[in-house]
Amino acid sequence: MQLSKLKHLLKDLPKPLLEIAGPTTDGYEFLKHLSIQLPSDLHISNVSKTIVIDPYGDNPKTYVVDEAIDIRNKPNKKEYYGTILCSGLTLDPGQVINFKSEDEKHSYWEIVKPQVLQEYENAINSKNDSITFKLNQHIALFVYASLALKPGGLLIFQHIMHEDNEVASRLGLKQLLTKNLENKFDTQIYQKL
Repeated sequence: MQLSKLKHLLKDLPKPLLEIAGPTTDGYEFLKHLSIQLPSDLHISNVSKTIVIDPYGDNPKTYVVDEAIDIRNKPNKKEYYGTILCSGLTLDPGQVINFKSEDEKHSYWEIVKPQVLQEYENAINSKNDSITFKLNQHIALFVYASLALKPGGLLIFQHIMHEDNEVASRLGLKQLLTKNLENKFDTQIYQKL
């Protein structure tokens, strides 16, 4: 899609808006590039109502979000949202577990990483219409968005993996950014068909 058409489409993001795995305190780079501000009525969710950002760092910050949503479960509001935003969603399901240290978290990831990556391969190569997952949260996001977005709704996903586009396509989510823009901003915008 041409940048001018995309900017026009994004100027008034379809409502209601939901941010998954928020809050994204440093914003969405592609939207900033287009000088698009997120509206104040953005509904922010995460797996629990209270979130600590950078828990092992020197300056952890605690936030309270609007709603606890685990995207690995089916949405309770089907075809409800006009726009879903997500940034930095981890592939590692251990991120939702409170580990005692960064080392303990890393050890868990090394155990589950092969299964998470295998779920990508299964989702992309599956011959049937359903996509299943147990751990891969990117796949969970696409399944959730395919059900929760209104037709024509948008998913803005920052910090993607190259496998994500194939999974999204299988679920009826069309890529709107060119490969150059996707690479430059580490972002893709999908539209539900």
